[in-house]
Amino acid sequence: MRILAIRGENLASLAERFEIDFEKEPLRGAGLFAITGETGAGKSTILDALCLALYDAFPRVAAQGVNESVPDPSGQTVSAADPRSILRRGAGRGFAEVDFLGRDGERYRARCDIARARGRATGNLQQRSRALHRLDAEGAVVAAVASGVEPVRAKVIELTDLTFEQFRRTVLLAQGDFDAFLRADSKERADLLEKITGASVYAEISKRVYLRTKAALEALDRLRRRRDEIGLLPAEARAALENERDTSAAARAEAARERDEAAALLQRHAAITQMETRLAEAETREQSALAAQESLAETRERAKTLDLAEPLRAPLAAREAATQNLARATISEIAAREAAAKAQAALEEGREREAQKRARLEAAETEFKHFGPLWSAAEHLDAEILAAEREAMQAEKIAHEAARIAQQKADEETALIAQVATARAGAETVRAALERLATAEPLLTRWSEIAEWLGRRGEAAKSLARDATRAKTLGAEIDAATREMETLDGADREAKAERATLAERIETRSAALAQLKEDEASERRRALDALARLAAQIETQMRRHAKARDLWRRAMLDLEGANVVQESETRALRDASDARELCEAKRGEVERLGEIADAAVSKQALALRASLVDGAPCPVCGARAHPHAHESEAADALIAELRARRDALRREMVEAERAIAAASGRLSAAQERAADATRRRDEALAESDEAARDYDEARARWPADAPAPTSIEDSALLARLAESLERESNALDERLKSARALRADMDALRLAHDRLAAAIDERRQRRDEIVAHIAAAREETARIGETRAAAAESLSAVDRALAPFLPLCDLSLADLDRDAEGAMRRLRTKGEDFRNAQESAAHMARSLEELTQNLAGLRIEARARAEAAAAAKFQQSERASVLAERRAQRGELLGGEPTAIHRTRCNDARLLAQQALESATRDSAETEARRTGAERDLAHAGEALAEARARSETDARNFADALTIAQIDEAAALTLLAVSPQERAELRARLATADAALAAARTEKEARGRDLADALAAGRPEQDVAIADTRRAAAEAKLEALARRLGEIGERLAADDLAHGRAQTLAGEIAAAEATHKSWAEVDAAIGSASGDKFRRFAQSVTLEHLVVLANRNLATLTTRYRLERSASDTADLGLQIVDRDLCDERRSTRSLSGGERFLASLALALGLCSLEGRGSFVDTLFIDEGFGTLDQGTLDVAMDALERLHGQGRKVGVISHVESLRQRIPVQIRVEKRGGGRSAVRIEARGGWIAALQPT
Repeated sequence: MRILAIRGENLASLAERFEIDFEKEPLRGAGLFAITGETGAGKSTILDALCLALYDAFPRVAAQGVNESVPDPSGQTVSAADPRSILRRGAGRGFAEVDFLGRDGERYRARCDIARARGRATGNLQQRSRALHRLDAEGAVVAAVASGVEPVRAKVIELTDLTFEQFRRTVLLAQGDFDAFLRADSKERADLLEKITGASVYAEISKRVYLRTKAALEALDRLRRRRDEIGLLPAEARAALENERDTSAAARAEAARERDEAAALLQRHAAITQMETRLAEAETREQSALAAQESLAETRERAKTLDLAEPLRAPLAAREAATQNLARATISEIAAREAAAKAQAALEEGREREAQKRARLEAAETEFKHFGPLWSAAEHLDAEILAAEREAMQAEKIAHEAARIAQQKADEETALIAQVATARAGAETVRAALERLATAEPLLTRWSEIAEWLGRRGEAAKSLARDATRAKTLGAEIDAATREMETLDGADREAKAERATLAERIETRSAALAQLKEDEASERRRALDALARLAAQIETQMRRHAKARDLWRRAMLDLEGANVVQESETRALRDASDARELCEAKRGEVERLGEIADAAVSKQALALRASLVDGAPCPVCGARAHPHAHESEAADALIAELRARRDALRREMVEAERAIAAASGRLSAAQERAADATRRRDEALAESDEAARDYDEARARWPADAPAPTSIEDSALLARLAESLERESNALDERLKSARALRADMDALRLAHDRLAAAIDERRQRRDEIVAHIAAAREETARIGETRAAAAESLSAVDRALAPFLPLCDLSLADLDRDAEGAMRRLRTKGEDFRNAQESAAHMARSLEELTQNLAGLRIEARARAEAAAAAKFQQSERASVLAERRAQRGELLGGEPTAIHRTRCNDARLLAQQALESATRDSAETEARRTGAERDLAHAGEALAEARARSETDARNFADALTIAQIDEAAALTLLAVSPQERAELRARLATADAALAAARTEKEARGRDLADALAAGRPEQDVAIADTRRAAAEAKLEALARRLGEIGERLAADDLAHGRAQTLAGEIAAAEATHKSWAEVDAAIGSASGDKFRRFAQSVTLEHLVVLANRNLATLTTRYRLERSASDTADLGLQIVDRDLCDERRSTRSLSGGERFLASLALALGLCSLEGRGSFVDTLFIDEGFGTLDQGTLDVAMDALERLHGQGRKVGVISHVESLRQRIPVQIRVEKRGGGRSAVRIEARGGWIAALQPT
């Protein structure tokens, strides 16, 4: 990584925009440069800008424990750790920008912008804006890489391979951090190593390994407990359950057969009983149906009568329809006759109206022809009248317009005369006001000078007040500084006395420490520790050897016992196998006889025996003698004997199998125990031999001058030796403890001594600062006095210049001092009033002159308009007389009615008469047609009436003939036919239902009789219902008990099968868990611990060893006298000490180094940390922000020589200091100069002169 440029603006005291370009001269060729300036000028702010642009943080706000809040110009409070607090007070926005070269060789630009709301200096702080861009070789932006706080930080870490903490140690050595690692104790140094190098991950790894090992052991224990909790059945118990399951299954089949037989008998009884009951019910239903049918006899007779009257329904309906048709025909004939008479009367009336309309039309035609000439004459006069009216109207319009204009001009003349008078009065008023304000004319003509004088007077007054306040403040500061100087002098006197006392105490303890001979005791203690460790190793091998021999003896005893068991079980297995072979030899014959016995008691055999007849041949064997056909006692005894023999043989077989299984299991277990004993014997022998070899190896390293055990079993001498070593070690520990206490006391005294010296140096530096501050304050007080005299002179000159103008507004100098702005407003207002009055007077004069000219022109125009109005009035009167004459002539024609109206009225009357005639003619034709239609309708109605009368007579005769045939009078027929169709349907339905019910009952009785005959065809069962039901209940109870028992057996066997499966599965899981635990246990033994300290301490120790090697490489290039090394007291200790080659490699505490020596050692460690952290990222720029003011000139020269040598290693080193003597050693400097008001500017200085680092805004 390489820093190419740093830019910024409005950051702390650096208000102006600045740029430090390391790619341009003189910084490009400078290997060593300085950033110098006064205290508080802003030197460290340059490094803050570097860190802010890259990591959004900088050391001063990233310090741990910074959590207080500070006020912000916006009125809010912000955290002191907020990076935005770097924004300059009074600034609305600022930025920090860095160009750098990444690990990939590309150029990048990181930028951080800080702004307030709307860019106002008192606005609220806004969120930071961060951006990262890639640049080309010329520095131009090529592409955006990332934006946002977190994305830019992550990308910068990726490109530089450095976190912020690592960057602080690699590129930037901030104030207070330079020699922090060298001054730290072991615990602080461990914390620093962990924070710098990220070694905390090792503690986390150690904890996780420990937890993972513990979890693996717990998982293994859980699996083992699960395996023990499974509960497998013994083999004997499982075999007994399987035998019981088979026996119960056979018994269940027999019980099921018994139940089925009893159920069949009960089913036959139930079927016969059911058939008999159903037959009785069918007979009962038949009797009921027959009775219901007989009860409907009267209903059946009524239905027959209704059926006889039903043929009369159609003739009756025909007669009634013919009667209704005759009535309708009669009514139609009467109506047609009346319509014909009305049509004839209407025809005669229409013909009379037609004659009247024709006469009216002829009269209208005659009148229209008479008015033709009159209409022509009237139209001619109408045209003349219309022209006269137009001329009269035009003349009247002209006359009215001329009169209106003449009157308007007269009114305008009157109004303008009044305006002239008003303007003259206003001009006089304005002239009087202007005369009163004439004295204020200088306020208008010289206002710019007056305003400038007033501004200068205000600035001078403010300057005087400000200088007075500052002078008072400086006086108080000088007094406080004087008092502080006196306090510092007293503190120095007390510190020097205390340092002398501490020096005496240090010498006393140094003499006591020399008498203890700490190095000799430490060497002897290390020798004893080595001897104790060797004794512990020998003791361990002795215990291993004794334990291995004990295990060997136990294994031999177990092996002998297992061999005896194997011989015994082998004999038992052989005897059980012989017994099973004997049973197998008998099995064929016994099983065959058992099958014959089973066949003899089967259903078929029993039925066959029951059917045998003495003298008749047997259907099976053909014999005619049947000795056991009816006597079954001998046969039953024989069958029972055969079955007993078969069952006994089966039991013997089962017992033999069980014996074989048991013997095999015991033999297998004995063989496994023998194999395990053999393995343990061999392992014990191997362990014993290995322990003997390790013992011999340790014994060979035993010191010749110390008593040693004679053999591996001689533990008594070793115990006595251990006690002796412990006593001597305790004595040496007490001696070393006293030495360490003395050394710690000496270190504490030296630390107090050094602190007092440092405090004296700090107070000396503080005195220098106070002296400089007092001198500066006095110098500033003198400048303030001069400034106040100049300001007073300026104020007096301004007052003299303003003196002539203040009385114009009744003002005095006291008024200016009391209210300068109010006095200025009064002066400005008085001048503006004069200017307004002057402008008003000029405007009024111009207006009066314009009004006078307008009045003269208006009077001439008004006279001309009056004459034109009189001429127009005369012309109007002439046109009116001509129009009156034409209207009188027209009034004599057509009665004065307009010609078009009169002609239209006459023509309308003629047209109306013609239309009335046409309408009357059409009405007559239509009436004639209606009369002809009415006569035709009358003829048709007569014919329909005659036809309806004949049809009525025919239908009446047909109905009478039907009554005669049915032999029913008309009244009875009408009564029967009045019965509704619904009632007749209900009667028929009732009769049909009764007939169907009777037929169904008879059919059912016949079917139930046939069913009963079928059920009785095989005869009634021999056993009654009670006996059969008892048999079935007993069989079902037995089946239920057997099923329950079989279910229990099945569940136990299934559970055992599942248990075997789980046990097999768990065996694999346990093996895997054991392997996992073994692996983690080995790792845990190496690095695991509950607190994480084991691996962390190891990593920190290795890291410190590496750091010491890197630091010594750097230290060798700086000085050849010193070398750093680890403290040898404890390998887990992270202590450091100095090896002084000039004093025969004497080991010294790092606290004994002088200022210059500490600087060299700290610089070597800092560079070592850079190399340790940088990894694959070489950083060629190093900034050291460390106060060089505490170094004397010789030490400063050593330090500068060391820094200059770093340039030869390819590094560019920037030193930040306010020490003025650095100018003589470092030719290239970045100067930060105060400009007053808390503002500073950045400039680059080379031997050739100044180079501004400011950029144009």
